[in-house]
Amino acid sequence: MGKRKLCAGIVIGSIIGGLVTMADPRVRAYTKKKITTIKTKSAEIIKNPSETVHKVRTSFDQLNEKLTKGTERAIYTLETVEKSLQKLSKKE
Repeated sequence: MGKRKLCAGIVIGSIIGGLVTMADPRVRAYTKKKITTIKTKSAEIIKNPSETVHKVRTSFDQLNEKLTKGTERAIYTLETVEKSLQKLSKKE
């Protein structure tokens, strides 16, 4: 029961907060601009789903490549630190 009231309160508060901010003309203009952008992009996705999938796949491949390079650099750095620590421990 408490969880349900909390969730309802959050949703109602969000709706009321959103409506109050719409009193500002700049917020309305910004919201209208963003909704128009979303409509345009959604229409493009619906018209060209294969192109959208290709773009997502290309972006995912680029992200994967960056993560791989970052991981390789981190491993190299850790190996270098490990070798340095081994050298220091042998000197002592």
